[in-house]
Amino acid sequence: MAAVLAGSAAVTAAETITATIPPHVLVLSSAGGSVSVHTDVPFSAVDPSSVALDGIFPTLVKSDLRGQLAAKFNVSDIKAMVAPHSATLTLTGMFKDGTPFAGTDTIQVKK
Repeated sequence: MAAVLAGSAAVTAAETITATIPPHVLVLSSAGGSVSVHTDVPFSAVDPSSVALDGIFPTLVKSDLRGQLAAKFNVSDIKAMVAPHSATLTLTGMFKDGTPFAGTDTIQVKK
C-alpha cells in the first residue's frame, strides 16, 4: 500500500483487486435484471457496506461459491451511466482493516 501527500493530508492509494463483470456485455434495450461483479478477495475481509460500482450501491453483497466478494447492482442504474460501445466500471470499497480497494473491468455496451 502506498501513500501520497496531497497538501498537508496523507491520501492512501487503493489496493488493486480483480473485478469481473460477466458476461462482459450489457444490452441497453433488454428488460430487467441485474449486473453482477465478482472479485478475487475473500468476502470475510471486506466491509460490505462500503462496496460501490462507480458510486452506485449494490442491491446485494455476498460471498460467492469460492468465498470471494460478489455484488449485484440494479441494471437500470448501470444503464443510466453507460453508452455504446464500451464502458469501464470500477468497483470500490474498504477492507475491514480500513484499507481501500478498487478493481476495474471493461464491458461491451450494445443498444
